[in-house]
Amino acid sequence: MNETKESTIMLGMMWEAIEIIESCPEFAQLIPEVRSNLVYAKSDAKTVNDVMAIDGRITVVNGRPHASGHPKFGASSHMARIILELMKVNPEIRSGINIACNPELVSFLEGYCKKDGLKIVKVDRSNEPADSRDVEGKTMSWKAREAVRLAGGKVPDMFYEMGDVGKEPITTMAGKNPVEVAERAAKLASEFSCY
Repeated sequence: MNETKESTIMLGMMWEAIEIIESCPEFAQLIPEVRSNLVYAKSDAKTVNDVMAIDGRITVVNGRPHASGHPKFGASSHMARIILELMKVNPEIRSGINIACNPELVSFLEGYCKKDGLKIVKVDRSNEPADSRDVEGKTMSWKAREAVRLAGGKVPDMFYEMGDVGKEPITTMAGKNPVEVAERAAKLASEFSCY
């Protein structure tokens, strides 16, 4: 597939995914302080500039989730690095989103994933090596590699971390494309609102 055609398809899928998230008011309760971002990598992605994301992230406006900007390549650093790392293990996993993480949500997610046959793991940031922690951008790659290690060498559907000094607790969801990820996130949000 040529690059222009792939980019056009990706953009269409990102807009469809944004519509799914914005149509789910319950998703607002899952948005972390750092805000959520939805990413989608090119099939041959190598750098953050090969990963499409929402410019300005997903925030809350009038109690509802709202994309602050348009999808564009290079609009994410953190989530893009995670997906690039996960793609090294499974090239089909090209999309992801970050959501909040707290004890109540973790308790829900453990049961939710078990019920739906999804793999979830907990990443302990205190195990992160100093050489990774001290270099800008390396933490996300380490976190993704650690999630894969904890999942037995496969990309988990979700992984979470309870945070560390100066680091917000975050849950990451991964999938093949942004529509799949957005649908799963919206379903999860709707069920969590009744939890």
